[in-house]
This record gives sequence, structure tokens and C-alpha cells, in this order.
Amino acid sequence: MIASLVAGIYLIVAILIGLGILVAFLFQVTRWLERDDNF
Repeated sequence: MIASLVAGIYLIVAILIGLGILVAFLFQVTRWLERDDNF
């Protein structure tokens, strides 16, 4: 039972890290697009 709990925690952490990276990437892309539009 403890092993499945740890696996679930690792899964949740991995999902949160993935979402954080995705949001940061999308935010950076929008900044690049806005910078290109300013030209």
C-alpha cells in the first residue's frame, strides 16, 4: 500500500512539473510572438 501511495505521489509531482514546464514554454512563446509583432 505504501508503494502505491509513493507511486501516486511521484505521478502527481511529475504531472505538476510537466504542467509547469508547459505553461512556462507557452508563456515564453507568446513573449517571442509579441516581440516579433512589435517589429
